[in-house]
Amino acid sequence: MTDTFESKVKTSLDESAQAIDTDTRKRLADIRRQALSTTETRQTTHSQWVTLEHWLPATSLAFCALLVMFFVAHPKNHNPENAGQDQQVAMLELLNNTDDLEVISDPDFYLWADEVLTEEAKGNAV
Repeated sequence: MTDTFESKVKTSLDESAQAIDTDTRKRLADIRRQALSTTETRQTTHSQWVTLEHWLPATSLAFCALLVMFFVAHPKNHNPENAGQDQQVAMLELLNNTDDLEVISDPDFYLWADEVLTEEAKGNAV
């Protein structure tokens, strides 16, 4: 049934197109050419959407988010209550890394660390 309907419509449209005079055909061809050229210019303008005015809001938002992260995650903003947890995490990291365990078991390391801490204390007192 649809084949019959489609063939009737196709025949009717073909007959209508052949019955058009030459002036109308020229006008339709000009309109078609103009429509195709407009479509091509639209496609080129849509493909050139990458301009500063389109990227400026996105970059501004990303920059603001970065600033917020710096201010929120600043070391001065950490609570002293979390210091114990940080030390526990550091100890677990040391246990997982055997190379660092060798340094901790070396007595010279403790002498060096004591000297560094003493120098820092003298520097802070001045």
